[in-house]
Amino acid sequence: MSTNIRLFYPVLLASAFTFGAFAAQAETFGILHTFTGAPDGAYPVYNELTLDKGKLYSTTPNGGDADAGVVFQLTTQGKEKVLYTFTGGTDGANPNGGVLRDPATGNIYGTAAAGGDAGNGVLFRLKKNGAYTVLHNFDGTDGQAPIGSLVRDEAGNLFGVAMAGGETSAGTVFEWTAGGEFHVVHEFNGNDGAGPSATLTRDSSGNLYGVTQFGGDDGFGNIFKIASDGTFTTLYSFTGGNDGGNPQGGLARDAEGNLYGTATYDGAHGKGIVYRLKPNGKFSLLYTFLGADDGQYPTGDLLRTDTGDLYGTTSYGGGSPGNGTAWRLSTKGKFALLHSFGGGEADGAYPHAGLIQAGRDKYYGIAHSGGGGAGIVYSLTK
Repeated sequence: MSTNIRLFYPVLLASAFTFGAFAAQAETFGILHTFTGAPDGAYPVYNELTLDKGKLYSTTPNGGDADAGVVFQLTTQGKEKVLYTFTGGTDGANPNGGVLRDPATGNIYGTAAAGGDAGNGVLFRLKKNGAYTVLHNFDGTDGQAPIGSLVRDEAGNLFGVAMAGGETSAGTVFEWTAGGEFHVVHEFNGNDGAGPSATLTRDSSGNLYGVTQFGGDDGFGNIFKIASDGTFTTLYSFTGGNDGGNPQGGLARDAEGNLYGTATYDGAHGKGIVYRLKPNGKFSLLYTFLGADDGQYPTGDLLRTDTGDLYGTTSYGGGSPGNGTAWRLSTKGKFALLHSFGGGEADGAYPHAGLIQAGRDKYYGIAHSGGGGAGIVYSLTK
């Protein structure tokens, strides 16, 4: 296995469709909330939003009274409520993923990338009444720096990833059972991938799908599957060439079992790509970023709608001043620019997280900075 020495950590610390012109959409952009740092949080990175019963939920890795991050709720009218403020101690610090909300109980589940008893992060539950509980302290052997959002099966078991830790410090996939037990589902060793940082995707048979930033055959990351019986399979290894490299965003899956995702770097122009992986292992480029008005370096989870269209963001690019973009890719590979982030008080900057859908023509996202403050929650409306 060759070694890829490029290090990509969150900001905290060619196909036939590739080269053609793309459409610019007249989407209506709105700022729903501007983070101020304290007490409401600051500088979201991979903190994907969750929509439940008309309210948005997520975390920020910074801000709050101790500058260790918060869990927040936001109405679609823009009214924010801080649900929990991390102290940076045994309760955890710097959550760098979204949250999962149980619609039956209102309980919120998530992870914090640091803090806890061993300083390696925690898995937590926040009840509807505000009671906060650390469910698991990562000790390094079972994972370190959990990241991304959790996924849940029908039995109430939770699954997630830690981007480091384990025997070779290459990261883990873990499970928290409905009965309150923690298990390491898979421990990466580098050859089978390293540095998982994206939310897992689960199918109806209980199989899990995800990506690693590093490792694999050429050191540029891979796409993997973990069957319901725990069997691990590498589905594709990125080469760092035209097929891209170092994927950081979560996958989308359709009814036929095709997987869709982005690779953050490389591609023909070195700015990232969008791809499809069929169940038979055939890898296809759907779009290669030019690094111009279309943006560069996609990092967030990919959204696939009922129409088959893909929605995503790029962390940078989009023309001057290069603060990132939001985009749509049709089933035929036609790229549409939805918004180019301009920074400043009237806009956002650096949307590392992806978009979520709320109804047919409404989308929400979160950006690392802009709005004249410490990041924003924004909306896009057709």
